[in-house]
Amino acid sequence: YEAYSKHLSPFHGWALRKVFPASLSQMPDRQAFIAKFGGVSLEELNDEYDREVVKKLKSLVAAWDPLLSTWEKDFARLDLEDMRKV
Repeated sequence: YEAYSKHLSPFHGWALRKVFPASLSQMPDRQAFIAKFGGVSLEELNDEYDREVVKKLKSLVAAWDPLLSTWEKDFARLDLEDMRKV
């Protein structure tokens, strides 16, 4: 919620600021997320599998990071960043 407040909330209008945090409350807890992302049931999830899924998630983020950085630079260079509230 802290990340939302800091990074997205300033660009959301009143209605979105009310709805978005409520939608975050519907997110599964960490264990359920890891199990779902890893394609296993909660009962099958153990510490070893948890570490493996987290390792894969970190690899995914590392793979996306250069792409997102390039997009950020291109948006700035082309003056496409829209900072208006929605």
